[in-house]
Amino acid sequence: MSNKYINLLATSSLFLFLSACGSEKKDPISPPTSVLENTLWSLQSYGYKSSEKKNVLISTSYTLNFKQKSSGVSVKNNCEYTTSAYRNDSSLLTFTKGFKDSKSCALSPSPVYQTQHTFILDVLNKSAKYTLDDTKLIVSTNEDKNLYFSKVTNSTPQNNDIQELKAFQSDGCSSFPDGTLFQQNLWLGCCQTHDYEYWKGGTSVQKEQSDKELETCVSKVGEPTIAALMLAGVTVGGSPYFPTPYRWGYGWPYPKGYGELTKIELQQIEELSY
Repeated sequence: MSNKYINLLATSSLFLFLSACGSEKKDPISPPTSVLENTLWSLQSYGYKSSEKKNVLISTSYTLNFKQKSSGVSVKNNCEYTTSAYRNDSSLLTFTKGFKDSKSCALSPSPVYQTQHTFILDVLNKSAKYTLDDTKLIVSTNEDKNLYFSKVTNSTPQNNDIQELKAFQSDGCSSFPDGTLFQQNLWLGCCQTHDYEYWKGGTSVQKEQSDKELETCVSKVGEPTIAALMLAGVTVGGSPYFPTPYRWGYGWPYPKGYGELTKIELQQIEELSY
């Protein structure tokens, strides 16, 4: 065999060898993972330290949904979603985009709701530390403001049947005058107190008591005849079964009816009675 063919054969063999080496597939480098990835957390309480924790208001909901780092994290406040990227290691957690108030889901005007919401957003925007176990996540700032989350799983019970109480509003004496021609707000305070009891609602016995207290209050300002007329009007017209804005239990979605207020309903009343 001539040297020409030997050199050609050697060159071809070397080319095939190098091609085989170059075609070897390398595993792609996976992005770093996080222990928070693919977890969902529901806010239970908040405060400066554990001894001062406040439970989240019953009709509000805040969740953190961590996805893969490339997908980021979503924060849900009732009907609003905000998304951000996040960075974390064994003890530090930061969100790279600020969380802002959105106007698509208006909060109650009650100061207690506004105070809670401001505190929560401040912690998320200044997040610096976190501690984590299987079911609890605490997100903290350097000022020791803390948010306490519980892990949500498929087995976590959900309560979608809670009725939400509207913030208290009074229209005075409704379609009845608030006072006389010369003292136009003479019994207005009586009506406002009566409205507060109607806003809460409760049993039929409680309604009867509230109506009698209205009569007594108006009588004490020197108007017993007016008091008797008002008692007759609210006894019939204040029924919870009429879809009026001044019915018994008007703070709750219609129809509410009569009945003992539950622990959760009483908690809402307390929260909105500041």
